[in-house]
Parts: sequence; structure tokens; C-alpha cells
Amino acid sequence: MSEQDATLDEFTGGDQGLLSVEPQGVRLTLDESYPGEWGFAKLEEVCEVNSGFTWNKEQETDSSEERAVPVIKIGNVQDGYLDLDDILYLTDVSDEDLRKNKARKDWLLMIGSNGSGERVGHCGIIEEDMEFVYASFLYGLHADSEHLLPRFLFYSLNRRKVQQRLTSFTAGSTSLKNLNKSTIENLSIPTPPLEEQRKIASVLYNVDQAIQKTEQIVDQLKRVKLGVSQNYFEDYDTIRRDDNPESVQMVELSNLVEFKPGKAWKTDDLSDDGMRVVRISNLTGEKNEYWQYNGDYEERRVIEDGDLLFSWAGMRSSIGVHIYGGERALLNQHIYNLIPTSDISRKYLYYYLDYRMSDLYSLSQGGAVQIHLTKDIIERILIPELGASERESIVAHLSEIDNAIRNEMAQKSQLRQLKQGLMQDLLSGEVRTHDKDIEVVDDVLQYG
Repeated sequence: MSEQDATLDEFTGGDQGLLSVEPQGVRLTLDESYPGEWGFAKLEEVCEVNSGFTWNKEQETDSSEERAVPVIKIGNVQDGYLDLDDILYLTDVSDEDLRKNKARKDWLLMIGSNGSGERVGHCGIIEEDMEFVYASFLYGLHADSEHLLPRFLFYSLNRRKVQQRLTSFTAGSTSLKNLNKSTIENLSIPTPPLEEQRKIASVLYNVDQAIQKTEQIVDQLKRVKLGVSQNYFEDYDTIRRDDNPESVQMVELSNLVEFKPGKAWKTDDLSDDGMRVVRISNLTGEKNEYWQYNGDYEERRVIEDGDLLFSWAGMRSSIGVHIYGGERALLNQHIYNLIPTSDISRKYLYYYLDYRMSDLYSLSQGGAVQIHLTKDIIERILIPELGASERESIVAHLSEIDNAIRNEMAQKSQLRQLKQGLMQDLLSGEVRTHDKDIEVVDDVLQYG
């Protein structure tokens, strides 16, 4: 009997356990068939699904004071990983609550509720045991490694098709989308034999490690860039004229550039085949999709490749300077196009303003979430008018570092595309690993 003709019982040595030969419950995708020797299991049968921890506002603190417990929030769960840089702490968490809601190694954390339906279903995996609890809008998933390896489940749920499927199950108001626990528990998980799960998880884990290494290189390059910028610019003050060296002429930005504002474009004129509209979210990398506009426009709203843009409103992360790289486009509201009126280059202004942005945040107005810089503040920013050769040297040095960062980011993008393709091929069974000589990595092997 060939391996392809084997039944699930025969392939698993006669111990089928909780697995079935047909999908039971909610299918992960609607357009895929899987190898005949793969089994299926409802998630609740091979995985413990727990809701997170609820606390009072009075328990929150920003510091890791004695007996304060860190908590993983929705914002810490990103697209396929956990970001633990920004952590909230809780006081007065009982030992019982900590035991019940502790974040444990190889558990998955899934977003169950969020204002954006597209964020619901995103998962991160816990790499090591931590004294963390996780928030109530998250689900903790603990796979039974006798049937389902944690990293195999992690990759299965983070497939693009599966994420889109989970988004389709969300319900709730316009302000909050929810994924019911019962829906998660009834997901039908395609479950290859354990050895094949190990090989699939190992291939994807190795790509993840390459992505992580690239991210570390990018972080190091950014630290180098910050140090170089500090070396060039730390002696100057972009706000207080009297605090600058007397030997250097400080010139207000309004004397060096012309301000061309963006515009709030009418949504009725947006289409699929008009001229590109550049929004703040496009500049920050939050969105790759562009609006298209096919109505009338003024030439002063147009931007070109290489223009210097200043976004001045939104969240703190939205405010900053950008060198635009792209086709001729229209500029959206809350952004200025800074057109030089002197011999100071856009790139010199970009590097100086980018380094000094933290000084400008202190002058912003608004609330806790949305802030803005007035045009008067931006116009009065002080720029050191260094000699042409010194400016060119600064730009050349920082541009070299930026080029290295872009190269690493391009490599990261290619690795992410490779990972998405491998996830589709391996986790659907289109490409098999069971007969391939693939080394199982230690972080996967430890799960059985």
C-alpha cells in the first residue's frame, strides 16, 4: 500500500485519538483540500482556549514597582509576533489571578476584540515563561502537543487566508468588533502527523529567524544613525535662539522654504483609476494602499519624487518629516510640502528636522491621542546655516546609513513574501515535507 493510499488510522499507527478524517466545525478556509493522511480536529479538542484578565483602572501603573505584574495588551499583539517594548503594569494582582491568567511559554495570544475588525484574530506566540498576565480582550491558546504543536498552530492561524476568514466572523458595533470564543473553539484545524508538523514548523521558524536577524541589523543601523546625527547636530537648538553657538547663523525655516499645504479631498471624487493621493498613513508605512482622485485640482497640491513633506497632525507617531519617493501625486490634508527657496537642500533639512523632532513634540497642542503643530511653530523652527561643504558631508554620511537601512528593509520584505508563500504551500499540503530531509530545530523539537 502506498503512503498516499494509507488511511489516517494506518498512518498514525492506529492511534487516531481525537482526529477525524473530515473537517468538523468551522473550516479555516473554504477553497482548499488537504492530503488524505492529514487529520482534522476542532480546536477545543486539541487546545485549551482561555479568556484574559480584567482589572480596575486604579491598578494600573507605568513602573515595575514591587509586586507589580506586567500585562500584555491588545497593542502588544502585532501581525504574527509579540511586541513587549511598551508594557503596562498592574498592582494588587492576587496569586490566584496570576496563576489562572499567567502568560506561559508556547501559548498563543489571539486578539478577540478590537475597534478594527482586521486586527481581530492576530496571534503572537510566547517564546519563554514570563510573569505576565494578558488582557480580557485577548484569548490564550494552549495546544495539546500530543496532537498539535504550538508553532504549527501559530503558523496555521497566521496565514493570510485564515486571518481574512477570522475577520469575516467578527460581529459587534462600529466601534468594537468581536470574535466569539465559541467560533474559535469550533475551528477545524488540519492536523498532519506530528513529524510533518515538526518539519513544517521548522522551515517557517528558520525564515522567522532570518527576518528577526534582519530586524536586529536595522535596529543597529538606526542606533548608528542616531549617534551620527547627534554628533553633527547636538550643539544646536531648534527652538531657543540664545542657546545656539554664536559662530553659526540660525535661520527660521520660513526663510528657507515655501509651505504648500495638502487638501481634504472629496470622497465623492475618489475612484479606482484617478491620480494617487498621499496620506500620512502612506508616509508612515501604516498603509500601502493609495486613494485615487479623478476630480479637478490645483498644481500647488501636487508633489513629486524627492519632495520634503512635513506631517503636522495626528498621533505622535504621525508627526514628522519625510522624503517622498514615488510617482507624481496629490497631497492630502495635514501635510506641508516644503519647497526650498535657498541653496539648502531638502535632504539636509530632512536630516536636521528628523533629529530635532523630539524637541518639537513638546510644543504640540491637542489631547492625549491626537496632537498637532501649528504652522507658526513650524515656520519658526531654527535651522543651522552651515557651510555648503559641511552640509554636503553630513548628507552624504547619513544617506549612506539610510541606504544600508533600505537594503535591509528590502531584504526583510523579501523574506516576508517568502514566508507567506511557504505558509500557503506547506500549511495547505500543496507542498509536502514528510519525505524531505529537513532538520527539526530545537525550539520545535522540544514540543514532542
